[in-house]
Amino acid sequence: MSISFRTYHDNDNIFGEDYHKICEFLLRINREKITTSHFLWARWVRIMSVKRGEFLQRLINKIGIWEDQEKIVATICFSDVCEEAVICCDPNYNYLKEEATMYAAKSSTENGSSMLIIPDEDKKLKRLAFKNGFIQQDSKKEQIMAINIYPELTYTLPDGFSILSMDKGWDFNKYNKIICRGFNFEMNPPFLDEKELEGRKIRLASPHVNQELVIAIISPNGNYASHCGLWHISGSSYAYIDPVATDPDFREKGLAKAAIFEAMLRASRLGAKKAYVCSQNQFYRHIGFKEYSTQSGWVKT
Repeated sequence: MSISFRTYHDNDNIFGEDYHKICEFLLRINREKITTSHFLWARWVRIMSVKRGEFLQRLINKIGIWEDQEKIVATICFSDVCEEAVICCDPNYNYLKEEATMYAAKSSTENGSSMLIIPDEDKKLKRLAFKNGFIQQDSKKEQIMAINIYPELTYTLPDGFSILSMDKGWDFNKYNKIICRGFNFEMNPPFLDEKELEGRKIRLASPHVNQELVIAIISPNGNYASHCGLWHISGSSYAYIDPVATDPDFREKGLAKAAIFEAMLRASRLGAKKAYVCSQNQFYRHIGFKEYSTQSGWVKT
C-alpha cells in the first residue's frame, strides 16, 4: 500500500470536492457496521454547514486526510463542540491511528492545547493518546443515543398545532427564532439581523439536506413551536438527529417528541432503521432512546 497524506482543500468552496469525499468516506466505513458512531457523516455535514468564519480560517487547513490511491482511508476532523480533533479510520487501515494521533498532538487550538475526542471503547486509540501526552478529561463526556425506528412509533399533537416540513415552505425568520429561543441564546427582538439570517440559510443549504426531514411544529399563532432536523441519505440504514429545539413557551406538550418521531417515520420510508443523536439530555431516554456509545475528551497542554 502506498499511503499519502495531505490537508483539506476547497477553502473557497463550502461544499467542494473534499467535503463530498470525506462524507462518502464516513458513509462507506459505517455502511455494514457503525464504526464511528461519535462522528457519522451527518455530523461532518453539520459542522461544515454551521461552523463558518473563524472556524474555516483557523481549522479547515488542519483537517488531515490519508489516502490509498486517492481513496480516503483515514481522516482527522474537528468537532463542533470545542474544536476537539476526531480520528476516523477505515477498519482495514487502523494502523494509521498512530500517525493520526501524532498529527493531532501537533494541532493546537487558540489556547495552545491539543484536544481529542476518543470513543471510550477504543483502547488502542486511548493508549496512543496517552503515549503522545494526552490526558483524559472526565469532565468532557459525550454520549451517543440510539433508537430503532418502527412504523408503530406514535405521537399526538395538542389541538391547534400542526406539522410543517421545509419542502412545503420555510420561514427563516421563524426558524431563526425557534433555534435561538430553543437553545436559550441571548437575543433582542426582532430575533435576527441580516448576517444571522444568512447563516441560518447556509446551514440548510447543504446538498445533503432532505427538506422533507426538516420538521417544524406550528403553534396556533403560526410561529414555530418546536423543530427537528434529521439527516438521512436515501437507502442508508440509519439517520442522525440534529438539532432539536422547542420554544420555552411551548415545552412539556410533547412537541419535540412529535417533531422527532415525524422526521424518523419519514426517514424509515426511505430505508432508515435506526436513528442516532449526540446528547446527554434525559429527554431522549424518556421517548425511547438508549445509550449506544460514549466518548471522552483528551487534552494535551
